[in-house]
Order: sequence, then structure tokens, then C-alpha cells
Amino acid sequence: MSPELFFLEVITIYQRAKEQKYSDLNIFRGRSVSASSDIEDLTARFLSLNMPKNYLYFVDQPMKFKGFSTKYPDIAIQDCEGGLIRNLIDVKNDLGFKKSSGIFDFCEKWDAIIESVKGTETHFKLGHNKELLTGAFSENLKYHVVIITKKNSGQKIEDDQKRVDKLKNVNLYILSEGVHPNKYRLKPEEITRKLIIHKEEFSRLLNFIN
Repeated sequence: MSPELFFLEVITIYQRAKEQKYSDLNIFRGRSVSASSDIEDLTARFLSLNMPKNYLYFVDQPMKFKGFSTKYPDIAIQDCEGGLIRNLIDVKNDLGFKKSSGIFDFCEKWDAIIESVKGTETHFKLGHNKELLTGAFSENLKYHVVIITKKNSGQKIEDDQKRVDKLKNVNLYILSEGVHPNKYRLKPEEITRKLIIHKEEFSRLLNFIN
């Protein structure tokens, strides 16, 4: 899957989220259904299709972090053999929720958490059958914060990315800018034309994990 195809899927997810689920009834939704879960799944699929086959991808799993409350990384990547977890992914559609305060404090907090749990065991349950799985966090564990679009992410995002670059255990990626993939009153093909995809950020993420 290419970055271009990834964003076509992102746009499709947003378009579907705007559709009325029960359009034949007298029910009218204001805000769109959240697209976050579908974009998490899509990101896991993108990684799976572009990475070696010897990884397992666990999405939104409640995971034990020794010394902390249960955490829910959007994507945990585990070696098929040995059960080692080297990379955790946090997918943000944009930074609207931290538009004013920025993302650095969030990343700095996770930098400390990752440092603390390196080399420790973890466990989690599969959602569809509650099977208990075990694993271990690598001594070189990394936390990757992946932001789908710079749009609606505030004025601090560029400075925050430079500051995050100095952290030991956290990487920050911005996959696009220009028009938001969820732009209203534009057709998908219009959004695609106005979207600026940062292919180098996709490559940086894949190269690091691989």
C-alpha cells in the first residue's frame, strides 16, 4: 500500500462517517461518527502490507504496563517468534484536542513511561475471544506518535516536533498537510488534489520499525 492509497482510504473513512446510518427513519445525527478506530485499523494494515511478515499487529489492546495503570496503545507490534514488542504506535487524526497546549508534554510523559517499562513483561487479551496473550517490552522499546494531518493541529506542532526529536524513546511523525482529509463540501477527488502527503515521514516510520 502506497501513501497515496493510504490517504484515499482515510478520505473514504471520513466520508462514510458522515453518512446517516438510519436514513429512512426520523433520526438525524449532528457530528459524524468517530473515524479514529477505522484509521487505527488502516494504519495497522498499511504497516502490515509494507513490513516483513514476521510481525503481529495488535490494535487498541488493553496492555499491562508494570508500575502503571492499564494502557491502550493504538497499535502494538510484536515479533512472531519470542513475543518481543519493540514498537508502539499512537495514531492521532489531528491535534485538535491539544491545539492550544501542543503535543510535547504528552510525548514527554510517554518518554518516561517507555523508559520505565523496558525489559518488563506484559499481557493483554484478544477482543473477539478474550484469549490471554503474553509478551515482553524490548530494551529498545519506542513509542511512535503518528499524526495524520497537520491541519487543525495548532501553531506549536512544528516546534513540538523539533523538541520531540531530542527525546530518547518517542518519535513524532506528521503524514500530511494542506487540506484536512475530513474537509466538508469537497468531493474526495478535490481533497486528494489539495492534500500534501509527506512521503518521507512514511518512509521514516517504516525504516525505523523495520
